[in-house]
Amino acid sequence: MNPRIKLVLMTAALLTVIVSGTGMAHPKARQQRTAQTDAKKSDPSVAAGRKASPASGCSLLTPAMIKKVLGDSFRSDAPRKAMPWYGGAWGWSCQYSSVDQRDAKIDFVVYAEASPTKAKQDFDKYSIAADSSKGNPSIGDSAYWVTPTKKEPLIYVLKGKVRFSLGIIPANEKQLKDLAAALAAGI
Repeated sequence: MNPRIKLVLMTAALLTVIVSGTGMAHPKARQQRTAQTDAKKSDPSVAAGRKASPASGCSLLTPAMIKKVLGDSFRSDAPRKAMPWYGGAWGWSCQYSSVDQRDAKIDFVVYAEASPTKAKQDFDKYSIAADSSKGNPSIGDSAYWVTPTKKEPLIYVLKGKVRFSLGIIPANEKQLKDLAAALAAGI
């Protein structure tokens, strides 16, 4: 990946963490968040046609699903509201920690858009960071790899009006693909 693109992506990620942690989001984004009361807009699990989760869209990826696909037990950490991306859709940032393996974790970020068309537009905008050397996996409606670090490659998947990314530490691309496929199949 071009070092300049990597620097831009890492800077954007850092700013996202800083802004979300301090509550200093752009006034328009804060206004959107406050005005957003419709569960279909705020909870990707509802947008995907599932029952509303009391916690978040993180309910799309359950510890039971992770255990079934990976064979290891993971527990869900506290979900966080993810910053709005491109067109203003809000999502969820979820992390799962291994019960047995020290330092093993799964990062899951999920967004639900107003329509499949809007989801594809936003999904395609971020594809500029795709790692074309790995090819695109056949998962959901569309998928691609992003490798900001060798420690945690990410897979981005689009399914209907839901788009998500998954990362596993320690890196295991086969497990990552298998988990992404199982997750997309359930949306």
